[in-house]
Amino acid sequence: MKMKYWQRSSAITLSVFVILGITEGNSLASSVSASAEMSWASLQITGSGEVTAYNPTTWASSVSRAGTYEDWTIPTNPYVFDDIDDRAGIVSTFADSSKANTYGSAYGFGRTDTIPGQRNIIASASAFATNYEDFSAIATAERDKYYQVTTTGDLIFSINYTLDSIDIDASDGYGWADILAYTYLYRYNSTKDKWVKISIGTLTREKASDLIDFDDYIYGPKTGTIKFTYAATAGQLLHFGAGVTAKASAASAVPLPGAVWLLGSGLLGMIAIRRKSAQ
Repeated sequence: MKMKYWQRSSAITLSVFVILGITEGNSLASSVSASAEMSWASLQITGSGEVTAYNPTTWASSVSRAGTYEDWTIPTNPYVFDDIDDRAGIVSTFADSSKANTYGSAYGFGRTDTIPGQRNIIASASAFATNYEDFSAIATAERDKYYQVTTTGDLIFSINYTLDSIDIDASDGYGWADILAYTYLYRYNSTKDKWVKISIGTLTREKASDLIDFDDYIYGPKTGTIKFTYAATAGQLLHFGAGVTAKASAASAVPLPGAVWLLGSGLLGMIAIRRKSAQ
């Protein structure tokens, strides 16, 4: 017995309905990671001027901060994160933060340590998202120290950094990352009783998946030195700091909702029935 035209059309419509109902449920994913490092042991202060450490046991510190957020946007103020870890110490610190649910996760950690020969400052952030979710992470690590100027003259500050990598796999979504190395120098103004910013140096690398023409991307390491000169006067009190920051955001793609596919299959069925009626 031959299948009638309208029966055949209904069968096709049902097949489309079943296939679309299965494929619509598939998850799309995106993953991003970024890390940066600075070597405190590489810090050098040269030039015609001279300094000495000012109360090194109390006027020196390390700070690590990490935060995660269930959103694409990383807030300017890290303290608004859903999960935040903030640590401070004289020598070494470690802070980490994580956020996760069934469909994604974010992790960030900042660390300062005094491993012999390294004494590194490290920040790393990673984010993974699927099933149309968004996640982001941020991590910062920093060390600072206070100095007393003993001899008038130029002070040349230099410190080495490594902006390790940005790795984006966003074939089924969107990814963004940023890694930053920075330094700062403040001078104490005794007349106004406040610290005045003298110099700041930054180097940053940023990449977003929608700015490149392929899905998998690795932003290779870049090493270098942040260097600047300050004309110092004997008796001045200086505050120098250096650190790194890593940020990562991941978002999975949003396909057409299932209702659109079901509407399309329904329209196909109605067209088939109208053609049968017309005959």
